[in-house]
Amino acid sequence: MSSSSAAAPTTNHPIVCPKCHPELTDTSSSKRKSTKRPAVMSYNLLTHWEAHHPGATIPAEIKTEIALAANEKAMLKLNRGKKLTKAQMERFTANN
Repeated sequence: MSSSSAAAPTTNHPIVCPKCHPELTDTSSSKRKSTKRPAVMSYNLLTHWEAHHPGATIPAEIKTEIALAANEKAMLKLNRGKKLTKAQMERFTANN
């Protein structure tokens, strides 16, 4: 999911919100944490942040991680986010 392709023209992937349940990241304890931190899909993280952490500044590295690359935006427009055909992918790569 880290890069887009014809079969998957998106890079939407789960991201663990650094602001939600930070106590679960404590590794100083010898007890293993049984509760997992919730993850949010990268395309929804900004909405999640605004709803659950109003007033808090989103970290720069998170903004960078959720930003769409120019070629990804172009790829998504070709077939509305669905799998690209071989011909569409050939035209896309020839023009970019």
